[in-house]
Amino acid sequence: MSHPADTAPMEEMVLHLAAATDYFRQQHEKAVVQVTQTAQHLNQTAARVASEAGSARQQLLRDLQHEAQSVLADGLAEPVAGCDKRLKNTAWQLENTAQAMQKLHAQMALAQKAMLWKGALVLLSMSFLLLGGTGFLVWKGWQELQKIQYNHDVANAIAAGDLSLCNKRLCVKIPPKAEKYGDGYVIVGGH
Repeated sequence: MSHPADTAPMEEMVLHLAAATDYFRQQHEKAVVQVTQTAQHLNQTAARVASEAGSARQQLLRDLQHEAQSVLADGLAEPVAGCDKRLKNTAWQLENTAQAMQKLHAQMALAQKAMLWKGALVLLSMSFLLLGGTGFLVWKGWQELQKIQYNHDVANAIAAGDLSLCNKRLCVKIPPKAEKYGDGYVIVGGH
């Protein structure tokens, strides 16, 4: 039987382990929520940028078509070279806008992937820390338990009278007809 005083350090360590495990679990859950929210926000932003790029492109095409129809309908006699220059300028602006929008979309997608990887690495690191800390505490608890068991066995031997101090030295009571093992070893106590 173990004494209540012998198990107090173990109980305290188990309580600390439970509290630490709960704290790491809560931090893990918060990190998962934050990474999920960030990923959703990045997806929404990327979709909005893609939509705006398409809208801008369509608007430029409508404006160009409207301008061409306006020139034809009004019967303006602008030189073909001037109209061609404006058409090329509009087409160039449209192409630059489309390229910029595509580049922005690619950057947003890359940022989203980087954020997801970073979040996964943070979660993995926290998991390893939690497992390592828990493993260490379990190992430390096992050592304490072995120490308590040893002290308990010594206390039982002293209580049974099989172990004592003789002239400030440890002495053992051995029955006269004790059975010997190996190189003269004898089982201590006959109880």
